[in-house]
Amino acid sequence: MLSQEENTSLIEEGGPATASGTAPVAASMLAEEENYPEIGSLQEQLNENILRFYEKASEEDIRAYQRSVEDIKGERIAEQALQEPAMAPHFQLEDQDGNTVALQELLKKGPVVLTFYRGKWCPHCNLTLMTYQKHLVPLLDKYNATLVAISPMLPDGTVFLATKRDLEYHVCSDINNYLAKQFRVSFAIQPHTREFFVKYDHNLPDFNGLDADWEIPLPATYIIAPTGQIVWSFLDNDPGIRAEVEDIAQELANLQTATTENDPGKSPTRRQRRCRSRSPVRKMFNRTIARTFSGTFSVTARRKTPPTAARTVE
Repeated sequence: MLSQEENTSLIEEGGPATASGTAPVAASMLAEEENYPEIGSLQEQLNENILRFYEKASEEDIRAYQRSVEDIKGERIAEQALQEPAMAPHFQLEDQDGNTVALQELLKKGPVVLTFYRGKWCPHCNLTLMTYQKHLVPLLDKYNATLVAISPMLPDGTVFLATKRDLEYHVCSDINNYLAKQFRVSFAIQPHTREFFVKYDHNLPDFNGLDADWEIPLPATYIIAPTGQIVWSFLDNDPGIRAEVEDIAQELANLQTATTENDPGKSPTRRQRRCRSRSPVRKMFNRTIARTFSGTFSVTARRKTPPTAARTVE
């Protein structure tokens, strides 16, 4: 069994806590890095995370998870969040090495890719950060860019995650969601959902501190130009949808081209981009859990349709 410190699984992939307070090893995706097979795009891998949860969880827990997702979507954070062409709030945060990370200093080198994630307890976040390490970090020098990942976790949790996942970019603690609030991407988990989180050993005040309570950020990724202007943002009210490496790289290339032409305002797209469709068929026991485009879930008769991931950008 994993120790309390090592139990970094999330609702989507974790299992109910045992009497000792830890989740079974079989229910955790984070025992070994091999548990994150590369099956295609990042979104396809995230879909597989949910599929594995559905295969292991009870119907009660599946519906509790679905309800938590619908609660988050109901917050409409993506519509309220800061986006291009706004100026990014300046910040100074501490990273996993105890260094001060200041936006103004980073922008002297070039653009900054800023990504908000929920915490080490979230397998979607772990998978996303690992994917960025493997596929995005090698591209950053080409664009003189810097990657910064931010969560409301206390510093010890940030250090643990960055060390366990061998992350070679800045992973910072945003205590009490100070920066997330400025970007308008933070929200509180609804009281009726907290019991479900605790069941899976995700008592958020334990990770983020009592003052932060149950507030976390919606996963979001921003590209900030050297001028300090936000030139691209990727958010979706569904917390299971994240920005693909290829999209981030393309927008960095667009920014580089526009900067070369001395017109950074032309780069990249001026509207908020969202991955709108994630509609795999989730098989569970002798049924399938189907997610419709509208975001509702239903239990239907088994179909032969294989798990797929449709992805469109608005």
